[in-house]
This record gives sequence, structure tokens and C-alpha cells, in this order.
Amino acid sequence: MPNLRVILFLLFVASGFCSLVYQVVRLRLAFAAFGIITPVLSVLLSVFMLGLALGSWVAGQVVEPLAARTKLSPASGYAFVELGIGVGAFAVPAAFTWGEGLSFYQALGLSLHRV
Repeated sequence: MPNLRVILFLLFVASGFCSLVYQVVRLRLAFAAFGIITPVLSVLLSVFMLGLALGSWVAGQVVEPLAARTKLSPASGYAFVELGIGVGAFAVPAAFTWGEGLSFYQALGLSLHRV
């Protein structure tokens, strides 16, 4: 039986790989919806990095008290968050379709013409 640390390491590697795949898919969908323009790339990368930073900070603040209160392993909470991210990925195409029609993109000077 493999060591638990090796299994957890491989799961974290798989999680990181999936997050990068999600990022590439979101970027391609955004380019298809809004055109291949620099602001789209900038916003998506910035939001991705902001999500990583905020997620790390919030998890660092709440994981120990939450694990003590619920008597669950922090790995269980991490798995639950990963499941939510996976399910949320299905909402991205609908969000981009909805966002195509919003006029504030034009107010920001972003072109909505497809390339």
C-alpha cells in the first residue's frame, strides 16, 4: 500500500493540473465570447490569481477552527471545495453567454466583436 503522503501529493498534483486545464478552457471560451483582446486575458489571469490568493488566505484562517468544530479532516473540506469548483466549471459557458450582452463592457472600451 502506498504511503498516505504520496497519495495526497499525487492528489494535489492532479488538482493543480485540473485548475490549469480549467483556466485554459475558460480563456478559450472567453476569447470565443468576447474576441481575442488583451483585456480579456488580463482579467481572466488576474481573477485566477486573485482566487488563488484569497482561497489560500481564507483557508488558512478558517481550516483549523472549522476542523476542530466539525471533527472532520481538513482534507475532507479541501475535497468538498474541489467538488464545488468542478461543479462550478459547468456554469462558466452560461456566464460568458450572459456576459456577452452586457453593455458595461462597451462602457469600459472593450470590443465585443468576434475575431
